[in-house]
Amino acid sequence: MYCSNCGKQLNTDQKFCAECGSKANATVSPPLHAASPPGHAPLALPYAGFWRRFLGWLIDYFISVITIAAIVILVSTQILGKSAAGSAITIIYFLFPLLYVVLMESSRLQATLGKLAVGIKVSDIAGNRISVARALGRFLAQI
Repeated sequence: MYCSNCGKQLNTDQKFCAECGSKANATVSPPLHAASPPGHAPLALPYAGFWRRFLGWLIDYFISVITIAAIVILVSTQILGKSAAGSAITIIYFLFPLLYVVLMESSRLQATLGKLAVGIKVSDIAGNRISVARALGRFLAQI
């Protein structure tokens, strides 16, 4: 039997999962997102289709545009003078999306806000959370 939350194998007498702490509502077979046993091929993970990915990207794009616009208005009018605002805006324009995607995808949420809205999680081949370095590599590869 396996934990229905994290996929960890359970003993029949366990009340709670030792891995994630959830109540042991066991399933007979491991869920798709569970890590495969050592020496076995990875389990098939469900992939999101094009339209779900596109909708998630669109939501993230609008979040980025609104946030960047707010930061740009604040920086250009309140904090910096007109001469330094141009270079600060350029840095913000490139830095915010990088930080947003990398930190959100490597967090315990495993997704940006747009991906969460459409039910997508970013994971490695075994369904585990990715590292900051891997999230950064994925982001740079998309460019």
